[in-house]
Amino acid sequence: MDEKAIIEAQREAYRTNFLVHGDSPLGTYQNNRVTQYIRFETLLRQIMPHVGPGTSLHDIGSGLCDLYQFLRERGLDGDITYSGTEIVQEMVDLAAAKYPELTLLNRDFLDVDISDRYDFVVLSGTFNIPGGVDGESWKAMCLALIDKMYKHADKGIAFNFLTSYRTFSNPDLYYFDPREIFDHATTNLSRFVHIDAAYPLYECSVTVFKNDYISSLYDHPDLKKYF
Repeated sequence: MDEKAIIEAQREAYRTNFLVHGDSPLGTYQNNRVTQYIRFETLLRQIMPHVGPGTSLHDIGSGLCDLYQFLRERGLDGDITYSGTEIVQEMVDLAAAKYPELTLLNRDFLDVDISDRYDFVVLSGTFNIPGGVDGESWKAMCLALIDKMYKHADKGIAFNFLTSYRTFSNPDLYYFDPREIFDHATTNLSRFVHIDAAYPLYECSVTVFKNDYISSLYDHPDLKKYF
């Protein structure tokens, strides 16, 4: 299945669900607010020490901008310039009405010109539901999106996925082997990778920092040989 067909399948799956459940965690396929916020906290854990005034963060699959709501509730929105990409227009419209201060774009991020730059690009939950797309096509698209996120980030990216290390399976969901994700990231992107599975959900959060950014943090002459 080609990229355009995958995006259309995703748009239809998420739009249909949203029209049923509306502005709620269920509207974006979340079980509840508690698990959603655990997911957000873990997603951002490695990024937050690198956040300061003016830091830009772009959210892929921003949905109803629940991640922005999470940042606001924790008083973190003052330092972070949040923006989002979402393929479902109805979600963009609702989120824009709730948060008119935000820049929200209805687009396929895989088509975005490389001139759009952000300090951090993040994604939460988007890799979980293929929406009827076959497994190989879905995996290829997810890996391509991870690579695209990295190209647009100046400091790093963070994303999560359901892990193959689980106690049950749902045929409507997609599970990645964390070893495969680590290998892809270190082979194609950067060796500065953090994988976190130490939270209750059957998933992993991954942070990948840009080589140049990490190099700028460790500029002692004795460390030059590592970069």
